[in-house]
Amino acid sequence: MGSLSEFVQSPIFSRLPYASLGIIILGGIFWWRAGSIQSILERIWYLMAGKTDVHDPALKIFLQKNRDLEKFRFLYRLKVETFSDMQNLIAWADRHNIGMRQLQKIRSWIDTKTKEIVREPSRYHCKSRFIFAVVASIVFLSAANFGSSPIAYFKMKASGTWFATDATTVRALWKGWWFGDGWSFNVSDCADEQKITRETGFNETEANLICKSMKDGGELRSLTKETIKFQRWFGGVAALVALAIAFQNFLSALSAQDAENLRKRLYGQRVEVSGQGVEVVKPKPRRPRRKKISDDQPEDGAGQATAEKEEVPKVSVGSQS
Repeated sequence: MGSLSEFVQSPIFSRLPYASLGIIILGGIFWWRAGSIQSILERIWYLMAGKTDVHDPALKIFLQKNRDLEKFRFLYRLKVETFSDMQNLIAWADRHNIGMRQLQKIRSWIDTKTKEIVREPSRYHCKSRFIFAVVASIVFLSAANFGSSPIAYFKMKASGTWFATDATTVRALWKGWWFGDGWSFNVSDCADEQKITRETGFNETEANLICKSMKDGGELRSLTKETIKFQRWFGGVAALVALAIAFQNFLSALSAQDAENLRKRLYGQRVEVSGQGVEVVKPKPRRPRRKKISDDQPEDGAGQATAEKEEVPKVSVGSQS
């Protein structure tokens, strides 16, 4: 009979790694959203030193402001560095009747250090992000198809020939409507190995080895099974990464568009950065309308000239005695 330790397992220690991993993930999410972990450190301080009050008034106000700032960043993920920046942003949003949901959409373009608060997106930002999103979507579809494929893909070291197989049929790697049907063979075609080498690009040793492994049904099948497992893992990870990149670029394009629309609504102008500096392009002012002048009323210039002419006194020059 074996020892007791072989049959008994502690439920506490079996769940400890998962609990530790969960705490680390939650702490990382908090740090990512809030930008700091002051509240977590305060909890640790209370746990170790007890809930001692701060007696200095200045320090008490400072700690309270930092807690409010951290909570604001955690809830809304807006870039504010100081308490005054947070107050200025809230006052600016109230003054322009901008909701918090709209601020969260354009949080990447908010800069409380600038006068306009909302930064100007570059001219080609939306188009470039949309293109990146489309490319990442194509990569996502390709990776998902690669990971879900029941076929393993290989390359011969000597001849450099690529091929795909499910352990029963070996075919060309590129096959379809664009590349044509391509070549393929199974164990029944191995009677003519010279034809296989002529059509596929394998050398005689490679063709003989593949046919032998298909006849035995052991080595090629196990190798194909292990490769498919790796392809599923690799394709799944690549698909998730590509999907995240596509989603992030798509949201970035929408955020830039919302920021551009908000700036047009608030300022009605576009700031362009040139090589010589910053140039503000404003709408052209309208020309003032000229007042209609009636026939009886002379123009301002003519009337003023006539008045000046009439105001000139007549000087009579007398004869000298």
